[in-house]
This record gives sequence, C-alpha cells and structure tokens, in this order.
Amino acid sequence: MNTGVKKLGWQWQRIVVAILLALCLVLGGIYGTIYFMTLRSNPAPPPLGPMYDLEPFYVNLDGGQGRSMLKVVLALNLTNAKMEKKVEKHVPIIRDEIIAVLRSKSLAEMQEQKNYQGLKTELKNRLNRILPEDCINAVYFTDFLISH
Repeated sequence: MNTGVKKLGWQWQRIVVAILLALCLVLGGIYGTIYFMTLRSNPAPPPLGPMYDLEPFYVNLDGGQGRSMLKVVLALNLTNAKMEKKVEKHVPIIRDEIIAVLRSKSLAEMQEQKNYQGLKTELKNRLNRILPEDCINAVYFTDFLISH
C-alpha cells in the first residue's frame, strides 16, 4: 500500500509539472504574438538626417473636375549632408514626380487618414528610384490642405 501512495504522488507531480509547462507555453505564445503585432504596427522611425524643404505644391485632385485643390509642403529627410547637392541637382525631376503622384490621387483618397502614411511611403520610394542613390530616409508633410 505504501508503494501505491508513492506512485500516486509521483503522478500528481508529473501532472502539475505538465500543466505548469503548458501554461507557460500558452502565456509565452500570447505575449510573443502581442509583442510582434505592436512592433509591426509601430515601426521604428527612420534615422534623422538633414532636412531638405521643398517649395509648396498646388495640384488639382483626380476626379475633382477641377473643383478640389491640394496644397502640400514637403520636407525630405536625407541620409546625410552630402545628399543635399544631389537633391538640389534633381529638384525639377523631384517636383515633377511628386506632382504626378499627387495628381493621381482622388479627393476621397486624400481625405482618408489611413492613406496618409501610405502616401508618404509611396513618395519616398518613387523619389529614391529617380535619384542616383537611396538618399531619402523619409518624407514629411509640413503643410497639407485640401480646398473644395
């Protein structure tokens, strides 16, 4: 009878250890999921380099039939100070590219807050494609106005 009680005690210990191990795995999985989801939704800001301010842009929005106008002022965050000369040489091409992107957007797209970050990313990617090197870390709006 004594061996039966010992056997039962060992079984309980194994069950408790298994339950605690399973609980730790589940809680770790939940924590990991939440941690990585917050990382993805809040990406790290790009490193700050010198800023290059562009003159204001005034464009008619697509589909507005000339009734909706957008005024945007941009600042480009450059990777380093050496890139300012390269950007200055390409300002007409940069402005043309930005105007093309902005004119392709509809009034509804520009009014949606969720499209704001996507527009900044699109502008950064398009500008880095036309410049000799990837010299733009980020695009910032310093003025954004839609008039009807």
